[in-house]
Amino acid sequence: MKTCKACILSENFPGIKFDRKGICNFCSTYNKYKARLTDYNTLKKIFMKKIQQVKGKYEYDCLVGISGGKDSSYILYMLKNHYKLNVLAYTFDNGFMTEYAKNNIKNVIENVDVDHFFYKPNWDFQRRVYKKMMNIMGIPCKGCSLGMYGTSFKFAFEKNIPLVIHGRSPQQMLREFAPDSRDPFVPFIENSLSENNKEKQLKTLLEFAKRLEKLLSIENEKEDPLIDEIRTKFFPDVSRLLDADMIPDFMGYFIYHEYDEEKIKSFLEKNLNWRRAENDGLLTHGDCYIHDAVEYLRYKKQGHTIMIPELAVMVRQGKISREKALEIMRKELAKIVEPRESMMILCRSLGLDYGKLKKELD
Repeated sequence: MKTCKACILSENFPGIKFDRKGICNFCSTYNKYKARLTDYNTLKKIFMKKIQQVKGKYEYDCLVGISGGKDSSYILYMLKNHYKLNVLAYTFDNGFMTEYAKNNIKNVIENVDVDHFFYKPNWDFQRRVYKKMMNIMGIPCKGCSLGMYGTSFKFAFEKNIPLVIHGRSPQQMLREFAPDSRDPFVPFIENSLSENNKEKQLKTLLEFAKRLEKLLSIENEKEDPLIDEIRTKFFPDVSRLLDADMIPDFMGYFIYHEYDEEKIKSFLEKNLNWRRAENDGLLTHGDCYIHDAVEYLRYKKQGHTIMIPELAVMVRQGKISREKALEIMRKELAKIVEPRESMMILCRSLGLDYGKLKKELD
């Protein structure tokens, strides 16, 4: 199987392309932006200017999505206590939040002392979104990220909150970073690398909408009524955006700040009485009941797990050698077994036939 000569992604990764030298499009794109993505002196100045332009001018300075994981907990603390912003925390209940995540959210909100809005979508609608994403991508995860980031942006727009700051790690943001990738959030990365204005914001949002429409329309020649529901329930009306005086700036905290996973965990343990997940390790997730099922589905359908493209980003960043990443990948793939409990939760929740799904995977 053909594998990128610079990172560890192989030809079975969605959207991958190779140049004549055997370098993948994700490596080529990262190399094009590397100087800007790693110039933290300039990036921090851009971040400071963005927050100084809005600080104290609205009821809340920013909205921060919090899932109970390490990254969102950390940025909530930093934005409130280091940057002295008036923060509204926002949680999107994806239907699969673990007790670990819920307890961490409760603990962090109490300790940081910020207002918190908990949004629970209509489950019948959300389930249909997940099932659509499974039909398109083989896994439901994009239905969660669209719900979380879409509704948080819509809420901020409706409540006149100027900044929406998320805590996705660089590995998460950059794992499908390429101009023609299927990730609709890619336009926000370039948008974050320079100062903003309304025209630039609109252009970015329209590019995001265009990418999203393309993604959602993959399985249907005719318009699916669910697509219109997603537009309405997850996102502000475009005509209102065009007429608005202020459009929230959707930005990733870790575009502007260096990222060290272990330092973040240690900081939270010391300052917020935060606790690690039982499965704590490199690039792990303890806040979702179906994470293990999704990893299994991803492996069986696509030949990789979510860790692999994130390891590839770490190779591009120089945080880990290609050889070490390949070693971790081999160990990761060798230990994969069906997570029966997580699979059953997925099937029961989405109304899937477990036997039929298992037969498809085998």
